[in-house]
Amino acid sequence: MGLAAADRILALVPLSHSYGFASLLLPALVRGSLLVVAEDRSPLAPLAAARALEATVFPTVPAWLGPGCDSPRRRPGRRRCAW
Repeated sequence: MGLAAADRILALVPLSHSYGFASLLLPALVRGSLLVVAEDRSPLAPLAAARALEATVFPTVPAWLGPGCDSPRRRPGRRRCAW
């Protein structure tokens, strides 16, 4: 995943779930990264939490990101979100 110790991973999936354990908890433990967890579970809460908790990594699926990643400001060959 290319994580570094300075990364802050936004964890929205429960860590007891196989995805939360294998894709969030284990990589964070291996790299010494910090997991941040949003308390609010509303649909737009992840965006607010990512900003408020200064998350640098937001593991999610492309369908959730949708049109926010089709920014004209993105670099060629990379998906970047405009939020």
